[in-house]
Amino acid sequence: MWKNYTQSLEQGRLERERAWNAYREIAARERRGLKEKVRQQRRILAALPVSGHDRQRLSKQLALRQAIDARTLRHRLAAQRKAVQKTPHPGSWRHFVASCAAKRDDRANPVVQRQERERSGWDLERGW
Repeated sequence: MWKNYTQSLEQGRLERERAWNAYREIAARERRGLKEKVRQQRRILAALPVSGHDRQRLSKQLALRQAIDARTLRHRLAAQRKAVQKTPHPGSWRHFVASCAAKRDDRANPVVQRQERERSGWDLERGW
């Protein structure tokens, strides 16, 4: 069982590492895309044949739109980060053994019984 536990720990670690790498790539790509979009919009605005007053008004609207896009991107990336942080993990050794026992794994029952005996002895020493 210990071998299974260490394998699941290693597998979980590798899975989280892959998820973080994928998140970093996606985040960098989306940030670059937003930056390029902003540059392109500013170039278009600079090339427009409009008066200074209209250019200023369009520039303010563009700044507001860019702020909204940046906020949307931050929220989307935050949701992706939370999803990566919630990748499965086998938990502590006790949790792993308890989940194996819940799945009716015969190897887990003696370990759980031994843990219960140790814990009950510890509880008796404390007077519980």
